[in-house]
Amino acid sequence: MPQSPSIAYMPINYTFAEPDPANMGLPSVFRMLPGIGDDFIWHTYPIPDPPNYYAAPVPALNFVTDVDTTSGTLLNDLEATRVLLAPQPDYIYGWLPGNPFYGNGQAAGIGSGNAAFGNTQNSPNRYQRTFAHEIGHLLGLSHNSRILDPDVGFDGGFPGLEVTVTDDCDPAGVQGTKCRDLKDFMYAGQLTPAAWIDPMTYDHIAGHALTQNEGCSISIFKPLKIKEFFMIPVEFVRPGCELVDCCPGCPGPGYLTHIYELRGPVAFTRENPKGTRRIELQDVKGNLLFGQNFEVSFHATDSEKPANVAPFTLLAPKIKNVHQIVLISEGKKIARKVRSVNSPVIRLLSPKQGETLKDMTAIRWDASDKDGDPLRFSLQYSPDGGETFVPLAVNLTGQAFQLDPSHIPGSLEQNGLIRLIATDGLNTTTTEVSTLSVFGKKPTVQILKPVSSLSRKPVTIRQGSPLILVGQGYDPEDGFLTERSLQWIIDGKRVGKGRVLQIDTKTLSSGEHKVILTGTDKNKNSVETTGVVIIDDRTGQRQ
Repeated sequence: MPQSPSIAYMPINYTFAEPDPANMGLPSVFRMLPGIGDDFIWHTYPIPDPPNYYAAPVPALNFVTDVDTTSGTLLNDLEATRVLLAPQPDYIYGWLPGNPFYGNGQAAGIGSGNAAFGNTQNSPNRYQRTFAHEIGHLLGLSHNSRILDPDVGFDGGFPGLEVTVTDDCDPAGVQGTKCRDLKDFMYAGQLTPAAWIDPMTYDHIAGHALTQNEGCSISIFKPLKIKEFFMIPVEFVRPGCELVDCCPGCPGPGYLTHIYELRGPVAFTRENPKGTRRIELQDVKGNLLFGQNFEVSFHATDSEKPANVAPFTLLAPKIKNVHQIVLISEGKKIARKVRSVNSPVIRLLSPKQGETLKDMTAIRWDASDKDGDPLRFSLQYSPDGGETFVPLAVNLTGQAFQLDPSHIPGSLEQNGLIRLIATDGLNTTTTEVSTLSVFGKKPTVQILKPVSSLSRKPVTIRQGSPLILVGQGYDPEDGFLTERSLQWIIDGKRVGKGRVLQIDTKTLSSGEHKVILTGTDKNKNSVETTGVVIIDDRTGQRQ
């Protein structure tokens, strides 16, 4: 049974343009990963395990420049957010409020990146298809122009109602036939929520290494070893694109931004033998200490035209005596970052050791650099004294950050810790303040199938068809709720536990039924969410 890769999603505070207040809410995304929702299941395939994606327990990422010209920087900031999460998800996805990006969304490469973002415009609800589209890029899928014709069929599964290519789709849209011209969700630039998955796309995802494991109920997080590493973000400007239009202020066709020297759980970037781009770590004499080829893509955007900027974040082993890092494109050296003599000097001013963080909290620090290098700062928080971490902010230029403690996990007693990381471009310095207290949080639960507890729209099921209930719960402190802590209730009667439950609809009367999913965390905090299922007792003849 396929297992979804772990995906953390998060909102982005985007203030370059005035956002539409009606579109500021986080959209309903809990049916959008290919292979899990009614809109994505190909009728001949089994239902995969529920999705392993969740709202990252982090503050919103602040982004204040034109995303059309700096989308690569945004993707690299998202990748930095992912790297500073421990345990670390496979991918991270950011939601832009409204529709500021010229395309629907963008991913950091095709099979080579780990971050993506998308607009949340609600009319039509194309952010749903965009989410699947960009995650598809991260899983290695390129754009295609495939439609379902001639491989159409009945959606939802009702015995005796398989259809042929000459049939029209059901205009009612309730467990009806598929339209012949529906496009695969990797078809670029679609301004519609319609997003279908064809057999070739499904086979690619089902065969991906990240969707394979031996069980359906294991932890989503892969254990990663603690390592010392370089986080090297780079950006490339599309060939033939005028810098003044595509990337104002960019120093050339490719450039290096601020590099971090870090220690934590990480998987190094894999070598791409066919890559035309290359990073080299060199000593003071220019001798090669480490080199790796990679590739970028300007076509990993949900648009009919390529992106202006293509990003890439390389996670490379930290090696002694690295004096400079050189960026090479098609055999030409196009940028380098040289280590300066002095490292940044930093000091956390607030909060103080032992403080309790209840309301908005100002994190402040002093920082200086004898070489006069411009500094960038990132903040991490640990609820358990350094065992796990969540990022609070990445690549700040100022020396203060306003933290809302309601956005982060509660601390275990007084084990909260805040870490400040400063880089001058290559030299990196860290400092910490410990024994902080943060209040605990309640879990969240979602019904994913057949009715979305977020959309609140009833779903009709034909009597005789199985009612398959799919849901999940997530707790900022505990992670994903266990199978035993998820309880299903129909019309006030407990019917079973777990993320997946199948009910025989012959045991339910025709009409509306209230479905409740409750979730309980380790601290006995319990929450619930509801949905409505309508049982249709028609005999199976087409209306």
